[in-house]
Amino acid sequence: MDLLSAYSKRLDLVSSLVNAMDLLRSEERWAALRRSVRSDCAPRVWRISDRLDEAAVSTLIASYRSGVTAVELAKRFDISKSSVKRILRERSVRRRALGR
Repeated sequence: MDLLSAYSKRLDLVSSLVNAMDLLRSEERWAALRRSVRSDCAPRVWRISDRLDEAAVSTLIASYRSGVTAVELAKRFDISKSSVKRILRERSVRRRALGR
């Protein structure tokens, strides 16, 4: 109780507290403004189905069946190797053994 009464009525600390609270409020306001501003950059497209149409997927599968490697297809279609493997798996394309 003695500590509470000793520190609760210090006017010099009250002004510091008010200044700190004002600063926090202004920071929160700026943070909200920063979050609400949209970028001028075009949004990135993440889904493979949005990046490759059915014709491109058919070309990818035909190329794979003709002997092109998954790494080469990934570079050609600008997707990851795991995306190439996922497309092949979803279309029930039999994968080649390593080294073939």
